[in-house]
Amino acid sequence: MKTRILLGVSLLFLVLFSKPATAASYYWTGSGGNTSWNNSGNWYNLTTLGLTSGSPSTSDDAYIGVSILGINVFSGSQQPNVNTAITCANLYLSNSATVTLTINNNLTVSGSININGPVTITGSATLKGATFNVGFTGTLTDNVNVTITGASTITNSYASIINIGSGYTLTMTGGLTVGSFSTTTLTLSGSGTASISGSTTFSQFATLTNSAILKFNSSATVTFNNSCSFTNSGTVTAASTTFTLQGTNNFINNSGSFTSTGGSINFTSGGTGGYFKNTNVFTISSSCTLTFGNSSEYLQNSGSGVFTASSSTINLSGASAYTDNSATFKATACTFNFNNGNYIKNSGTFTTQTGCVFNVSTSSAYILNTANYYDHGSTYNLSGYGSSFQNTGSSAVVVARGATFNGTTNTMSMTNSGTFTADSTSYINLGTYQSGLTNTGVFNAGTSGSSCTITLSAQACFITNTGSSSQSAYFNLGSTSIIDLSSGYQPVVTNTNNAYSFFTLMSDALGSAAFDQISSTGYNSGTVAIAGTYNIQRFVSGGNLSTNRGYRIFSSPTNITNAYSTSTTYTNYITLNTLKNSYTVYSSLTANTSYPGAFTAGPSGGTGFSYINPNGNSIIYFYDETKAVSNTSFSSGKHVGVTSIGASTVTLNGVGAVSMPVGNGYLLYYVGPNSRTDGTTGNPLDCYITNVGYVNQGDVTVALWYTPKNGSSNSTTGKLSYSLTTLTGGAGYNMVGNPYPSTINIATVLGHNSNISTAYLLNKTNSPGQAYYAYTANGTSAPGIGYALSGEGFLVRTTSGGNSLTFKETDKVATQQLTGSNLLMSAPKAQTLTMDGTGKSFKSAGMTSSLQTTSTKELDAQGNPLTGLYVKIEKDSLAYDYCGVYFRNDWQDKFDENLDALDLDVSSSSVLLSSLSSDGMHTAVKHFPDYKKGINIKLYANGKTDGLYNLKIEGIRNIDTNNYKITLLDHFKKDSLDIGRYKSYAFNILKSDTNSFGANRFELTIRQLPAARYQLASFTAQKATDGVLVTWRAYNEGDNYFYTLEKQQANGTDYTSLYQIQSNGGTIYKYTDKTPNTGNNIYRLKQVDLFGNITYSGLVSIYYDKSGGANMFSVYPNPIAETLNVNVTSGKSDATSPGYKLNIYDATGSLVMQKTADSNAFSQNVSQFKPGIYIVELKDNGGSSLGKAKFIKK
Repeated sequence: MKTRILLGVSLLFLVLFSKPATAASYYWTGSGGNTSWNNSGNWYNLTTLGLTSGSPSTSDDAYIGVSILGINVFSGSQQPNVNTAITCANLYLSNSATVTLTINNNLTVSGSININGPVTITGSATLKGATFNVGFTGTLTDNVNVTITGASTITNSYASIINIGSGYTLTMTGGLTVGSFSTTTLTLSGSGTASISGSTTFSQFATLTNSAILKFNSSATVTFNNSCSFTNSGTVTAASTTFTLQGTNNFINNSGSFTSTGGSINFTSGGTGGYFKNTNVFTISSSCTLTFGNSSEYLQNSGSGVFTASSSTINLSGASAYTDNSATFKATACTFNFNNGNYIKNSGTFTTQTGCVFNVSTSSAYILNTANYYDHGSTYNLSGYGSSFQNTGSSAVVVARGATFNGTTNTMSMTNSGTFTADSTSYINLGTYQSGLTNTGVFNAGTSGSSCTITLSAQACFITNTGSSSQSAYFNLGSTSIIDLSSGYQPVVTNTNNAYSFFTLMSDALGSAAFDQISSTGYNSGTVAIAGTYNIQRFVSGGNLSTNRGYRIFSSPTNITNAYSTSTTYTNYITLNTLKNSYTVYSSLTANTSYPGAFTAGPSGGTGFSYINPNGNSIIYFYDETKAVSNTSFSSGKHVGVTSIGASTVTLNGVGAVSMPVGNGYLLYYVGPNSRTDGTTGNPLDCYITNVGYVNQGDVTVALWYTPKNGSSNSTTGKLSYSLTTLTGGAGYNMVGNPYPSTINIATVLGHNSNISTAYLLNKTNSPGQAYYAYTANGTSAPGIGYALSGEGFLVRTTSGGNSLTFKETDKVATQQLTGSNLLMSAPKAQTLTMDGTGKSFKSAGMTSSLQTTSTKELDAQGNPLTGLYVKIEKDSLAYDYCGVYFRNDWQDKFDENLDALDLDVSSSSVLLSSLSSDGMHTAVKHFPDYKKGINIKLYANGKTDGLYNLKIEGIRNIDTNNYKITLLDHFKKDSLDIGRYKSYAFNILKSDTNSFGANRFELTIRQLPAARYQLASFTAQKATDGVLVTWRAYNEGDNYFYTLEKQQANGTDYTSLYQIQSNGGTIYKYTDKTPNTGNNIYRLKQVDLFGNITYSGLVSIYYDKSGGANMFSVYPNPIAETLNVNVTSGKSDATSPGYKLNIYDATGSLVMQKTADSNAFSQNVSQFKPGIYIVELKDNGGSSLGKAKFIKK
C-alpha cells in the first residue's frame, strides 16, 4: 500500500510537470488479453494516471518494455502487434523487459525511436521514424523494413548489435553517429541490409563491424576519427561516398566484399598507422580515389584477396606509404601517384590493363615485383630522383605489353634479376642523367613481331647486362625491336664480357633487331657506345621451297677485334666461324630455344664447315674485282672459294689464310640449316646465322681483303678496286656488306659516297632466275626503296680508281623492317657476272620490295620528285624482270656511267629486260631527256623458253598522261598499244625466231596527243575607245608558254615589246595599246615554250585615226527605207588605189551582206532588209578596221 501511494504521488508529479496536457505517454502493460496495439487494455496512460484509457496515437509517446521509476509496468504476457496503420510521436523500447514488436501494418513515429535494451522487431509492414537512438549493449533484431528520416545515434560507450533479417532493410537517410569520445561499438549482422545516407561519424575509439549488407548511398560521407576501425565480413557498397579516416591508427579490415563506386577513401589529416587490409574482394571504380596520406599507411591485399580498381586513383602521398599485394591485384585505367619514398610491392599477381599511369615522382619511390606482374598498356613516369622499377628474384616475372617506362626529370633505374618481357609496342625511355636498365636475369625487349623500343637520350644513360656463376644473364632484343642511341650524350650499352652474359639481337621472318644511329657524341673521343660482345642473328628464309636454293650475299655486323670503328690505325676483322653454329636463346630462366645455323660445306682437309664436300667444292666465296672472268669453274674467276674457316681467318683458294676486314661481303650457296647431312638436292628450310663479336659502330671505311687496283696499278688499303685490265669482267664492281646491326638506306650511302654510281642488291631466288636490284641516286630499277638488311651484302660500282666507300651511322634506318623475299638475300645463279653478246654491257633481273608500292614518291639526288616509270616483263608470278626509266631536261640519251646503272646479266634467268641507251648499253636504270620533247626508248626483252609473256608498265610518276601518250611498238608484229592506258601487252617468244626477242622488237614512245597540242587559234586587233585592243586565243597552253606582244617600228623591220605575260590556261589574253600610231599599226605575238623554242604569230594591222572612230566614215540617212549611203571621211585608204570592204550584220551578229567599193563614197540598196537594227563594219584594202556604225531599217 505504501509503494502504491508513493508511485501515485510520483506519477502525479510527472503528469503535472513533465508534459503538456495535449500529449499522452502510454506504457505497454500487455494486460489486455490480446496483442493488439489498439487494445486500450494493453496500455497504461501515465499522463492521466490511468484515469483514462486508450492507445498511443499521433501526438502520443509509446513506451514498450520501459519501466516507470524503476518499476516494470509490462506485467502482462502479450507482446504488441500493430494491425492497423499507427502514428505516434516517439517510441521507446526496452530498458526493463525484452520486447518483441510485431508490425503487420505501418507504424510511423514522427519523433524518435529509442532502443535501450534487447528488442526484436518483426512483422510484414514498415517502421518509420524521424530519428533513431540505440543506447544499450545488446542486440536489436530487425525483421521489418525500418526507415529513419533523420539522424541516427549509437550512444557512447555501448556495444550495440543490430541484426537485420533477410529481405529487410534498415534505412537511415539522415546519417549515423557512433559514440562521442570513448569506446563504442556498432555491429551490423544478419542477412538484411543497412542503407545509410547523409553524414556518418565514428568518434574516437568507435568500431563498426559488418557481416550484413551495408550500403552507403550517393554523396554520403563517412568519417572515422582517431583509433577507429571498420571490419567487414559481409557486403559493403558505397556510391559516390567519401570515407575520411583522420588521425591516428584508423583502419579497415575487409574479409567480405567492399565496393566503392566513385567517391573516395582517404586516410588523411595527420597521424600514422592507418591501413586498409583486404583478404577477400575489394573493388573501387568510376573515379574513386584511395589515398594514404599519413606516414607509413598502406593498402594490403593478402590471402584470398582480390583487389580490383578501374578508372580510379590511388595516392600514396604520406611518407613511406605503400601498397603490398601478395594476392590478386587488378587495375584498369587507373592512376597511381607516389610521394615521399612510397612503393608498391607485389609478391602475388599484379595485373594492369590499358590506360594505367604510375607517377613515381618523388625521391626513392619504387615498384618492386617478386612474383607475377602483368601489364597491358600502362605508363610508368619514373621521374623522382632514384625512382625505380625492380623485378627481383629468379622466380619474379614481369610481362609488359604496350607499356611505356619514362625517365623524365631525375635519375631513374630499372633492374631485373628474374624474367622481364616488354613487347607489343612497348617503350623504355632512359631520358635523364645516368638513368639505366640493369639486367642480371632474362630481359626480353620485344618478342617475335612484337616490338620494344629502348631510347637512351640523356647523358651517361645506360643498359647493362651482367651475369655471374650463380645466374647467367640474357638480354634478348626482339626481332622488331630497337635500341636508339641517336640523341644521348655518351650513352652506353654494355654486355659484360664473361661466360655468363649473353646479349642477343633476334631475327626472324618479321624483322631483325637493331641498334639505331649512334649520335656523334656517342662514339667520338675514344668512347664506346656499345661495349662488349654480342650475338646478332640473321634470319635466312628457306621456306621448304626448292626455288629458294641459291647463292646469297652476306656480311657481318660484328667483328672479333675491337669495339671501335673510328680509328685509322687498324682494321677490324670478321669471323665466319659461327656461321654453322646453332645458338640457344633463353626466353626465361627455365625455357630456351635453339636456333640452327647455316649449312656450310668445303673441300676435304678444310675445317670450320658443317659438311665436307666430297666433290671438293666450297659453297662460300669472296669476290676479287682484280681477277679476270673465267667460266672454267666457279672459283677460277672473280669468286674465290673458302677452303677452311678458322677462329679469326678464312683460307681462300690459291690465296691462303686471310684476316677478313669488316665491310666485305661474301657469297653462300644456301641449301638450308646445319641440320642437313649433305648438300644434295632438297628443299631448304629456314636458318639463323648468329654473328658473335663486337658491334661495328661509328664510321666504317671498307678495306678490301685483297690489294685493290687503281686502273692498271695497285691502289692502297681502304680504297675500292677499279681494274682497267679486267674490263671484260666489269671494272669497278666491288662486293661489300652492311657493317651494322641495322637496316641501312642505300640512297644515303650513295649520297655521301659520290664516286659510287650504283649499288646492286640481290633479292630474288635462283629459280626461275635470281635478280639484282639496281639503285642509283636518281631512281631504281624496280618498285621499292633500296635498303640493305643487317647482315646483307651487295655490289657497288665505283666509276674510277682511288675511291673509297664509307658507311656512316646516319645510313641506318632501324625502323625499316624488310620481310618476304627481301630475306632471301640471294645472288645470281650464274657462276660469274658475265656480259651479253655485245661485249659492252651487263644485264640483270629486277626485284620487288615489300616496303614500297608504286605510288610512293621517289626523289632525285636534289630532293625533287622523279619523273619516270618501270617497264616489266613477266612470264608468271615468279618469273619477271624490271627496268627503270627516268626523264629530266638535263639528262642525255647516251649512257652516263656516273648516272645510269648497267644491267648485270644473268644468263640463266627465265626473263630478261633492260632499256637501251642511244649508244647501245643495256641498262637497269636509265636517265633520258625530258619526255615532253618526244622520246623513243628501245627495250631488250628475252625469255629462256618459248611461250607467252607480258610487257607491263608500272609506277608511272609525274608523267602527264592526259596530254601525252605512252605507246609500245612491236616491230616484229607491226603492232602497237597505248600501254600507258592499258598497262599490259601479251606476246609470244619463239626461241627459233630471233626476231621474236632481243633488242629490235620492242620500242617505247612518248608523244604529245594531237588534241592536246598547243594551238594559237586567233590573233586580232581592233580599235577601242582608249586605243587598240589586241586579243589572242590559245588552246592547251597551260602554264607552259611565255607571251610577248610586239609592235612594228617605223622602219618596217624592227619590233618593240609592248606587253609580256606567262600563260595560265585561261585561253583568252588581251592587251590595249593606249598609244597607237596614227595610221597603220602592225602587231605580232612572240611565243616561247618551256624548252626555249620560239614561234611568231602572223601579223595583224589596224588603221588608227586619233580623231576618233565617229568621223572615219558615216552612213545616212538614218533611219533608212531603201538606200544606204556610205561616206569615208578620214583614215582613207591609199588614194591611188582606194578600196573598202563593207560588212552588214543583223542584231544577232549574223552577216547578212558583204560589198566591196573602190571609192570613198558609195551606196547599197537595203530595201529587202527586214525592219530592225543593223551594224555596218568598214575595212580598208589592208584589212584594217575603220570602225563600226549602226542604222535602223524602217
